[in-house]
Amino acid sequence: MTTFTSTVYVNQPVKQVHKGTQTVSGQWTGTAAVTADDVVFLAKLPHGAIITEFMVDHSSGVTTYAADYGLASGAAGGGGASLSCFVSALATATIIRKNIQNVAGVDKIQVSCSVSDPGRFGIFAAKIGGGTSATFIPVINFRITYRCDEGQGL
Repeated sequence: MTTFTSTVYVNQPVKQVHKGTQTVSGQWTGTAAVTADDVVFLAKLPHGAIITEFMVDHSSGVTTYAADYGLASGAAGGGGASLSCFVSALATATIIRKNIQNVAGVDKIQVSCSVSDPGRFGIFAAKIGGGTSATFIPVINFRITYRCDEGQGL
């Protein structure tokens, strides 16, 4: 398994925590072939952020493949991972936009990081699934929205 990073992940610090809605968006284009189970870090999310919505789509130009989208860290108390907590096995060229709330309209996912985590941020990530060929170069478009209006991240 190889881990790749988007320029949004590398070049943008965690957005400063303040009240209101925050959106992080970008595109990751692979520069080398990927294989199943490779992970792409897309964006940093502050500790305590409540995820309200995300939108993703991916393609490769030559093959079909599935991808999981979730949190590489910050998905559970203490910073655990759940790489498919938003969507599992999303097909190529499928655009998904999802509001993250349970049936009662209550917030479902809040980024939770360990106090010993030096960066104290969660990681929005994609996990590459199997494709019709052994290796391929994917493109991932993403947008994730969260809110920090209840003292999160402090």
